[in-house]
Amino acid sequence: MKKSTITLTSLALFVIATTAMAKNVTLSVTDRGAGWASIGYTTDANVSGFGLKIDANNGAKFTEIKDYNVGECTASKKGYGIFPGTIDINETTGYVDYNGTPVAPNTAPGAASSGIGTGTLIIEMGALWVEPNHPNPTGGTLLWVKVDKNCTVTVVTEPIRGNIVFTDATSDNDANACANVTVECFYVGKVDGCGNTITTTQYNNWVAKGKPASWCYQCHCRCDTNNDCKISTTDLTALRNAWPGMGGTYNPTCDTNYDAKISTADLTALRNAWPGMGGNSCNGLIGGCP
Repeated sequence: MKKSTITLTSLALFVIATTAMAKNVTLSVTDRGAGWASIGYTTDANVSGFGLKIDANNGAKFTEIKDYNVGECTASKKGYGIFPGTIDINETTGYVDYNGTPVAPNTAPGAASSGIGTGTLIIEMGALWVEPNHPNPTGGTLLWVKVDKNCTVTVVTEPIRGNIVFTDATSDNDANACANVTVECFYVGKVDGCGNTITTTQYNNWVAKGKPASWCYQCHCRCDTNNDCKISTTDLTALRNAWPGMGGTYNPTCDTNYDAKISTADLTALRNAWPGMGGNSCNGLIGGCP
């Protein structure tokens, strides 16, 4: 009987150990354009919290975070919205006065010289839920981060914050991922020098035309084809050489409205900016002209 008990106990321990070894979290970094990257995960076991370190190389700095859950996880709002490093709970009422942010303060242990405006973010994200509203048990997106220049963004587990903690208190301490993140000069939602907001169609045109750098010129919307911040005969010549009715070849530097063609709209933009016809050349643009 004693032998049987020992055998069953050993088997139980073996099963528990095998189950713990089988748990795994895979992190991901995905370039979303315009300097944004999403940090995601997949898992084969329920996770209760994430302690992560996110780094950007090449001298890049993190400028924003977005798209993270805030507060308790519910059926309609799943995610990790409890932030131990910054949450503020009222000592009198017991209610949350401030949910905080996933970014740990730089005064916290192991977080010196980190935070928005630096090249390192220390992330603390936990979850509070009532079954069956567990936050995305197979995976999802934790948050998006934004950098100010092209770089590689790397995410690793952070031991001071327990790495990645499963609901049974075991952890995964070796998950990591990285990806190159591009800060494109032309993106959906950008406002150009003339006050036009770039649309998805215009962005797709930019991609289809090989992402011409000229579309990012501050005065491109007025047909400044050579980025010299003035409208002159150089720009008129470029537009004439691109004009379809005169045997011209499409030139993206003359495509002032990003519609992937040269038309009267582009001629009008240049004419309205022409100094000799009362135009302002490249003066008065949003953001000025370098």
